[in-house]
Amino acid sequence: MPERTPVVTLTSDFGTADPFVACMKGVILGLHPAIRIVDIGHDIPPHDIVDGAFKLRCAFPYFPTGTVHIAVVDPGVGSARRPLVMVTENYRFLAPDNGILSLVPEVEEVRAVYHVSADHYFRTPLSATFHGRDLFAPVAAWLCRGIDPAQLGEPIDDWHRLELPRTRLTEDGKARGIVWSVDRFGNVVTGLSRATLDTLAAKHPAGLVLTAATQRIGRLVQAYHEIAAEEAAYLVNSFGMIEIAMSRRSAAKALGLKRGDPVELAPATGSVP
Repeated sequence: MPERTPVVTLTSDFGTADPFVACMKGVILGLHPAIRIVDIGHDIPPHDIVDGAFKLRCAFPYFPTGTVHIAVVDPGVGSARRPLVMVTENYRFLAPDNGILSLVPEVEEVRAVYHVSADHYFRTPLSATFHGRDLFAPVAAWLCRGIDPAQLGEPIDDWHRLELPRTRLTEDGKARGIVWSVDRFGNVVTGLSRATLDTLAAKHPAGLVLTAATQRIGRLVQAYHEIAAEEAAYLVNSFGMIEIAMSRRSAAKALGLKRGDPVELAPATGSVP
């Protein structure tokens, strides 16, 4: 079989109005013109590490084995925060040590993490304000050229993990979590999973109610087209997470929901909208 074309993905809060993303791509291609570069997205809200971690976690598992994922949401650029390369079962990740890789272990076994300190792989001079271009981009190209991640620096085990709320099952048969994200359609994505839904549904065949902040949603559907006008329902989305949706309108705006709001999945009692 022909050798597979190397792939590098980019996730950032850089947007597309400025030349930042183009500069990173230029550096990567200058070192390895055959690399295929894919944008996971650059519309992460500025400095929003949690949103960057979530978007990366959703997208990275769908790429070919061997893909190098760069994630740069880096409000601490130029400080003492460490640049990292994380090696998992199928991928390599380059990112600042600020927690943006916190959700990777939910999907992939982490085999090693290195503090990237081998500065002969960096661009020179190294800008104190643009490590995406001068550090992460060239190191990604070198990884695609075949260097061992262990050549990049010392192994560490104290890399930063965000203290993120996790789904919690209560003694009275409920599941509690938070809203993780609101997508561009206004669908409200929670941290509750299909597995959680299946577990509770098996115990409570009479049905379950999803409460988000003060909103109670009692109808579970399989797809968006099943939702009636002006109705709110919940479903399992394409990433295996429970989300709240409405028919051709923003559920987040209509229901006043936002990231971080508490959510609870519980046995149905009484009438539910």
